[in-house]
Amino acid sequence: MSTFASMMIPKRICDEIECIVRQFIWGFSDGCQKMSLVNWESICQPRSCRGLGIGHLRDQNASFMMKLGCNLVYKQDALWVRVLRSKYGMKDAISTSTS
Repeated sequence: MSTFASMMIPKRICDEIECIVRQFIWGFSDGCQKMSLVNWESICQPRSCRGLGIGHLRDQNASFMMKLGCNLVYKQDALWVRVLRSKYGMKDAISTSTS
């Protein structure tokens, strides 16, 4: 499991990574950014909507954290879940009911 999928990445780090991606896409030379011909929101659209399919990093990180939480609840027999539950004293089963 990658670090990005197992911990919340600070907003500042996500912004810095997106800045590097923008520089790569639009170009960057001599300390100056080149003019962008398409806005960032258009690029972040899915390919089916004529975007590049690049997602916002904060949204992706939140999705990874939700997936991790669901796996902690529903995959109670997995070794990594048992290790975490033992380490942090989560002996009782987490309720999966919605009421």
